[in-house]
Amino acid sequence: MLKVNINLIFTVINVIIIYLVLNKMLFKKKNAQHEKRAAAIDKEFELAATKQREADQLKSDYEAQLASVESIRQDAIREARAAADEEARLIKEAAEADAEKIRATAAEQAEATKDQVLRKAEQELADMVMSATTKVAGGQKGADFDKALLDEFISEAGDKK
Repeated sequence: MLKVNINLIFTVINVIIIYLVLNKMLFKKKNAQHEKRAAAIDKEFELAATKQREADQLKSDYEAQLASVESIRQDAIREARAAADEEARLIKEAAEADAEKIRATAAEQAEATKDQVLRKAEQELADMVMSATTKVAGGQKGADFDKALLDEFISEAGDKK
């Protein structure tokens, strides 16, 4: 069995005193350091949470601006296409007007050329008639003679065709 002697009692008292002294000197300082560290860590967590909220807010602002920019870009593209379509329509109308002027000018030139060729042909025909009448008539004159010559020329011209 365990005998209780005075040494055992003093040893227990010494252990208690050492524990109280160590607790007063070392453990409280360590506990204070642990509490400071815990407070610093809690502060860092709060700061990180605040930064996270700010980052989330910035992200949502950025996404809103991005959507706004996309909308503006779509509007600009739509306006540019409308302007390009209008410009293409104006260019096409101008080209059609120019083409119509060119056609009209070409038709006028063709008509002028046709009239010139017809006048030239009429002149040559008249010269041939005069030449033929001079050869045939040999100096004869008169309305009956002219009518006969004209009928003869018309019949010959019809035969050549």
